[in-house]
Amino acid sequence: MKSFQVLIGVTSLAVLLAACAEQDDQTTDEQPAEEVVVDDESQPEQDAEIDGMNEEEIEEESAENESEPESEEEVQTVEEDPVETETEEQPYQEEQVEDAYTLTSTRTQATDEHPLSLFTIAFERVEDDTSLEERLKQSLTEGDTTSNQVLEELDELTIEGQTASLIFTEDVQITLASTEQLQFQEMLFELSALYGINQLDFFVEDEQGVSFGETGELDGLEVEKVGTRGYFVVTDNDVEGSTYVSGAYTELEYYNDEVESLDFADAVEHMRAVEEENVLYTSGIPDSIEIDSAELNDGVAEIHFTQTEDTEWTEEQIEDFEHVLQLTALDYEAEELILVNETERARTVFSFSN
Repeated sequence: MKSFQVLIGVTSLAVLLAACAEQDDQTTDEQPAEEVVVDDESQPEQDAEIDGMNEEEIEEESAENESEPESEEEVQTVEEDPVETETEEQPYQEEQVEDAYTLTSTRTQATDEHPLSLFTIAFERVEDDTSLEERLKQSLTEGDTTSNQVLEELDELTIEGQTASLIFTEDVQITLASTEQLQFQEMLFELSALYGINQLDFFVEDEQGVSFGETGELDGLEVEKVGTRGYFVVTDNDVEGSTYVSGAYTELEYYNDEVESLDFADAVEHMRAVEEENVLYTSGIPDSIEIDSAELNDGVAEIHFTQTEDTEWTEEQIEDFEHVLQLTALDYEAEELILVNETERARTVFSFSN
């Protein structure tokens, strides 16, 4: 009986030990799963969000995530590495020339060596408030080369629109020989046109009409120009400073001589067309200057040019260059001329409104 009790005790102890061993094995097998849960606490929340979304919402969020930069570092890299662009050009230095201009005419003397007598013009900008009427009257009276100085009796000159009225005293006597009358009219027309006048009316005090040379009684004259072909620098003259001559009064040959006038761009181009042996006039555009473009639109003449690297301008050359181009622009009834020096990035606007 006693032996039976001992056997039961041993059996119970063996069962108990086996149960404890099995419990230890289960604890060891479950340990890795517990470590994953502790390290990723946000996973249940994300799983819950995904479970609560339908397929369309999941696709939209996926597309948004693909379009967004992966990190702030990537955004910064894009900003710091822009697409390469051309070097920006320097801005132009602007200059506005609004001083009034004045014109003075002379005529070269014909000689056996140079039988061509040239009607020449001097151009100047003045820093005063002289009116257009005063400047035109002065230009006409100083340009009068008639033997009896017809315009000495010019008492007053008024301008309305593009019409100038020349008012003489009672003592006026416009008695001219044929050649002298032609030269006198040439002076009247050329100077008046450059001041923007297209009609000249004559008065003796309050009564319109004068006795005008071989023409007889004359109320007025419509301003007629020979043509527009640019201007050149006169080299053979006895006056101080530079004077200029219209291409219409030179012996230059043009590729389209069948027309009376060239267009503005052609006139500028052909202002270089002077033979080296010519001693009466020369081009006002130096060989070191390249005209890139010349155009006239809505009363605005614009010329772009470049200089060669070895360009050295004297003040006289700069003045002649600007003057022949201003006279040419005036010949085409421009209200302003814009000269753009692409080499020096300089833009100069010459106004003719004063």
